[in-house]
Amino acid sequence: MSKVKKMEPLKLISHLRGEVGGIIQSWVIFKIYEYKILELKTGNLLEDMENENLNLLKIVQTKFKEDIISRLSEISKTSHGRLNFNFAADKFKIQKEEVKKFSNYLKEKNIEFSRNKNISHKEISSSWEQIDPSPYIKNKVITKGVAWAMVIMKRFDKEYYGSEYNRFWQIERRKRYNLEMPGAPKYMLFPHIRR
Repeated sequence: MSKVKKMEPLKLISHLRGEVGGIIQSWVIFKIYEYKILELKTGNLLEDMENENLNLLKIVQTKFKEDIISRLSEISKTSHGRLNFNFAADKFKIQKEEVKKFSNYLKEKNIEFSRNKNISHKEISSSWEQIDPSPYIKNKVITKGVAWAMVIMKRFDKEYYGSEYNRFWQIERRKRYNLEMPGAPKYMLFPHIRR
């Protein structure tokens, strides 16, 4: 029996929503740090470079950006038995074309490349003479990737839960800046929590 047939639909959709929830929470925290950085910036480059608090905020914000890039890259993969949109598209027999477009967008915008070259499972060239490129990923690319992942996930929820799915997402949207618990379990469980 194939991995697609063996996979329990509720387990797949719950874990995938949890992964998207983790991405959403990382994006929320990334944006919070972005605003904190703007508050501390003086406009004086030298003064800003010497500001340890500002530098700390930038380091933490970068870690959340890298987390988003890594997770977006992972959910855009095509392997079965791994937590990704393609596996869910094959299981539920919907969104194959949309998932492919999402994956192509992330490749085009260097999300997957950045993950593989600069963040995790790093691929490096064999000598110092060769340059290992490090493309800058714009924040608007990250935001579009996160929004697109949410749209795809909502469609899977709609397929599985029917019209109830929309209420779940509306409730969580109002609460997404409430960092009471990690995003993955919060989103994974929200259809099962009485509101």
